[in-house]
Amino acid sequence: MLLQLIPGPSILERIYLAGRLDIWHAAIEAVKARPILGHGPGDLPTIVGAFAEGSVGAGIYNSFLRLFVTTGVLGGLCYVYLFVYSITNHAKLKLDRESLIVHSLTIGFVVNELFTGNSMFGLSTTSVIGAVLIGYLLSDIVAD
Repeated sequence: MLLQLIPGPSILERIYLAGRLDIWHAAIEAVKARPILGHGPGDLPTIVGAFAEGSVGAGIYNSFLRLFVTTGVLGGLCYVYLFVYSITNHAKLKLDRESLIVHSLTIGFVVNELFTGNSMFGLSTTSVIGAVLIGYLLSDIVAD
């Protein structure tokens, strides 16, 4: 996985990732089991737990993997594309101070999504902020 490319002691993985790697491996196995349309909405700890050796706990702790498990490769790639398209195309249009701030916040939101279950589709504060950031980027792209 990506984290294995970064050199460092394995104790850092155990301390800071709190078992997430095992859950992420189980989530990848769940995606492999139903790759096209995914498992659909449901109890994710139960779905992913069937592929895990230990307890999954409260969730997957990665919103991108969560979307891949629930919507399959098609939905997951669409979700990733939404961020890539918004950030890259907006960067081509504007390079002022305001855009730099919005891009920094959006990239921060994406990094947050790598380690939490919050996605842009939800009612939490983080979800609303992410949706507003992406909406702001897309509004400038469409207006231009």
